[in-house]
Amino acid sequence: TQVFHGDKLVKEVDIENPAKEQVISGLDYYTPYTVKTHLTYNLGENNEENTETSTQDFQLEYKKIEIKDIDSVELYGKENDRYRRY
Repeated sequence: TQVFHGDKLVKEVDIENPAKEQVISGLDYYTPYTVKTHLTYNLGENNEENTETSTQDFQLEYKKIEIKDIDSVELYGKENDRYRRY
């Protein structure tokens, strides 16, 4: 699987099990991407292989969570990969 931004190849990921969910990290929000998946399979006759290409456009959007009805507020900070309440 290849991820493109325009004509530029951004990421390439090998998918060993297409039944599992795939995570591709390091992509930017609000950037148009195209994912191209190449599938090669054997039809069982004379060791012929066919290749199919699937293309899908997508864009990551930042999701904002708004919390209402707040009972209390506490301040936390991160120190040495652990969170600490102040």
